[in-house]
Amino acid sequence: EKVYGIVKRFMLSRKSLIIKKITQNKRYNILDYGCATGDLLLYLQNKGAVCVGYEPDEEARNRAKQKGVSVLSKDTELLTDPYQNRFDIVTLWHVLEHIPDLETKVQMFSGILGENGAIVVAIPEYKSFDAKHYGFKWAAWDLPRHLNHFETKTLTMLFEENGFIFEKKYPLVFDSFYVSMLTEKNKNSGMAGMLKAPVIGFYSNLQALLGSRPYSSQIYVFRKQS
Repeated sequence: EKVYGIVKRFMLSRKSLIIKKITQNKRYNILDYGCATGDLLLYLQNKGAVCVGYEPDEEARNRAKQKGVSVLSKDTELLTDPYQNRFDIVTLWHVLEHIPDLETKVQMFSGILGENGAIVVAIPEYKSFDAKHYGFKWAAWDLPRHLNHFETKTLTMLFEENGFIFEKKYPLVFDSFYVSMLTEKNKNSGMAGMLKAPVIGFYSNLQALLGSRPYSSQIYVFRKQS
């Protein structure tokens, strides 16, 4: 639990730094689509950002609201005038793979982003080493909750066909360890599996660093075209 807390704080800080780079460090309006309990938005809000979340799960949404975060529950709220062309950035952290009507959603995001706005998407990479190693048992398949899986080419195509251009991507280096440990846990591998998981996670990152495969999860940045 202590390790999880350290990693969580590190990731909040890293996401904040990435967002600051994308928004060029100005005071920005952000929508976190699928914000869960609102930890990231609270972190960003405390640093001066104007934050709105979207979360369909009532329990998670209520926890976010208790932290003082503004959270919507329905897409129809985002389609109203106050939210059109409002946001500088929209983030989806491992959310896109849960969405059934992808093109409709991407078009909605385009409508609520202001001029030169950006969308940040984090996804699991099914061509990573840990995915190939574990095969159908790879925890990040997360069936049946995950409806879609992407690679760089298909993800870029989805956004470019809907008025965005690819700008940059960033690795999520801890995900290979987390997913490997979760996979071993799901396999009931015991202590041997828990010892094996960090090795698989490390090798997955090494393969990505050498350029032979993608990282286990990556962050993609797409910019709205004028």
